[in-house]
Amino acid sequence: MTVIDAETATDADPQFKDEPKGDNPQQEELEDAAFVNDKGDGTASLMKPKKPTRHHRARDSTYNHDGDRVDGDDALVEDYDETMSAFQAQKWHITSAAIFVIASLLYLAMACMIMDTYVHYFKMKVPREVYWADDDATWWTFFINGTDNYIPDDVNNADDDYSWYQWYNETAFPEDDIVWLPRIANADAPGYEPYVSKYMILYFLAALGFMITGVIEIVLARGYSMMIQILYYIMLLAACFGMVSAILTNKSPLWSNIANCASCNLWALEAIVIVAQRLRGSGEAAEYDEGTKMLCWNIRTWFWIADISFLIGTVGDALTSWIYIFEYDNLYLGVGAMVFALMWQICAFVYFAVSIYDWQQYKIYFENLGEYERELKAVPAVPVKEAATAVETNGITETTASSTAPPSKEDDSC
Repeated sequence: MTVIDAETATDADPQFKDEPKGDNPQQEELEDAAFVNDKGDGTASLMKPKKPTRHHRARDSTYNHDGDRVDGDDALVEDYDETMSAFQAQKWHITSAAIFVIASLLYLAMACMIMDTYVHYFKMKVPREVYWADDDATWWTFFINGTDNYIPDDVNNADDDYSWYQWYNETAFPEDDIVWLPRIANADAPGYEPYVSKYMILYFLAALGFMITGVIEIVLARGYSMMIQILYYIMLLAACFGMVSAILTNKSPLWSNIANCASCNLWALEAIVIVAQRLRGSGEAAEYDEGTKMLCWNIRTWFWIADISFLIGTVGDALTSWIYIFEYDNLYLGVGAMVFALMWQICAFVYFAVSIYDWQQYKIYFENLGEYERELKAVPAVPVKEAATAVETNGITETTASSTAPPSKEDDSC
C-alpha cells in the first residue's frame, strides 16, 4: 500500500529577502509599493496599514496601545470584520458626541435666559428673603416700603384696585417664561403649585440629551475596561439626577436644588478622574503621534483643552450648587453659571470634532488596506521545485512531496 502525502514547506521570508535586488521580480514590485518596510540591509517587505484608535472619556492603556479587545476575552481583534464593526460603532460615537453638543447648548441657553431676571432684581436691590418669598404680601410690602419711585405715578395715584392688580401682574416683575399654568389656582395649596416654564423645558431637554449620551456610551463601552464603563455609568446617573431636578424645578425648588447638587457633584467627580489620568500621562491621546494636528494644534493639546474646560465647568457648578440649596441666588452666581456652561460647551465641541476625526481615520485606513491587499496580490509568486522521497514505515511505503524555494545567491556559493 502506498500513501501519497503532499506536504508543502515554504518560507515566505526567503521569497522577499534572499533574492538579489537586480534579479528579483518581487523586490522590483516592492520598490514601487506604497506600504514598504525597508529593513536597511538591502531587503524590504510589505507593511500592513496601522489600525486607527477610537477615543473616549477615560483611560484604557491596554486598549489604547494594543487595539480593541473581544468581549470577555483577552485576544486582540485584528480581522477585517471586527475592524468594520469598530468603524460602524464610530458613527454612534459621532451621534453621541453630537447629542452632547446639543445638550450643552441647551444648558448654556438655560444660564443665559434668566440673566435679565438677575439684572432686574440686582438693580432693585431685592433682599434675599423677599426674592425667595412665596406670598404676595411680602412683595407688596417691599414694593411700597422698600423701593423709591419704582411704582409708576399713575398706579400710585389710582383709587381703584384694577390698576394696582394690572401693574402687579404684568409690569412689576420681569417677563415671565411660563408656558402652562393650572386653570384654577388653589389658594389653600401647601406650597408651590406645579406649572411649566421655558426654563424647565430647556432643563428637561438638556438632561434628556445627557441621558441619551450616557446610554449610547455604555452600550459602546461593553468591551472596554471597567474604568471606562464606571465613568459612563456615573455620566448616566448624573443625568438622571438632572432630570429629577428639572421635573421639580417649579414644584419643589428645594428638592430640585438638592437633585441638581447631586448631579453636578457626580459630573465633577468624572471630570476630576479624567484630568487625574491625563496628569499621569495615560490617556486616549497617547496613541496619536505628536505630529498629528487638527486646526494647528495636536490631538494631545485639544484633549487638554477639552478636559480642563470640563473640569472648570463641572467643579464650578458643583460648588455653586451647594449655595443654591441654602437659597442664595444673585447676579454674580448667574454670571458664574454662564461661564461654567460655556466651559461645558467647549469640551463638547472638542470631543465632537475628535469623533469625526476618528471616523475619517477609519475611512483612510480602509482605503489603505485595500491598496495594501492589491499590492500584495501584485507581487509575483516564486516558482517551487518539488522532490519526491520514498520512506518505508512498518511495511507501508509513504511518498512525500516536499517543495523548496530556489537557492539564493548565498546557497550557490556553498
